[in-house]
Amino acid sequence: GCLRIIPAHKDFVRAVALCNTFLERLVSAGEDRSIILWNAPTGEKLREFDQASVATAILLAGSCMVTAGEDARLRIWNTELATVQHTVKHPQRVS
Repeated sequence: GCLRIIPAHKDFVRAVALCNTFLERLVSAGEDRSIILWNAPTGEKLREFDQASVATAILLAGSCMVTAGEDARLRIWNTELATVQHTVKHPQRVS
């Protein structure tokens, strides 16, 4: 069964990832163009990131997060600073 439902995104959730180094962290990306970093055991929202397009794929490792989306951009984020560190053009949109 379901362990927890966390109502936060204003639209469908497109991607979810667990962190491999901080096991209590979880990240979700929604159709609402928001990305949310969570404390998985408590459901507490730790930080919210705004992205220019819908993120359809996500990877979370420590304080580094990589998102890919419909705008054909890969973004490498520093989750502690909530900033994009690098942007890389992908050959096509990621859906």
